[in-house]
Amino acid sequence: MDESILKATKAGLYDVISEMSDGDPKELAAMNVIDAIDDLLAAMAASPPLPVMQVTDNVPRCSLGIPKSTWARLKREEAARVRGGQSTAMTKFTKAVTRYTKAGKTGKWIQCPCGEIARVYHFCWSASGCTGCGKMVDKYSWRVE
Repeated sequence: MDESILKATKAGLYDVISEMSDGDPKELAAMNVIDAIDDLLAAMAASPPLPVMQVTDNVPRCSLGIPKSTWARLKREEAARVRGGQSTAMTKFTKAVTRYTKAGKTGKWIQCPCGEIARVYHFCWSASGCTGCGKMVDKYSWRVE
């Protein structure tokens, strides 16, 4: 949660309270909310920032509590970082594609000899066209993560 949003909410509550009459039950509820915001701001200031998690850490989305739309956006951002021959720190293309290579349910990133990176979901092909160099590259010339 953003600290500026909490501070703005707190300021808005003070404005609402100033317009209320003394003894109004809503005033007490607003004061309780302000106290909760103060506690949350103090906890946020005391706790270290959360570590940035790469989507490729093979952690199930459901165990992180990340909404599906956010997860999809993170995956798209990761793909954009990888695209164009620039791999993330987590992705190393050390193995060659063999006849035993499987893509799995989530697919695999592969790298052309020219450096272009693509995602495949099966290896039922003998050659694939590279979008970087425009050549048809033999399956066994590609590298897999």
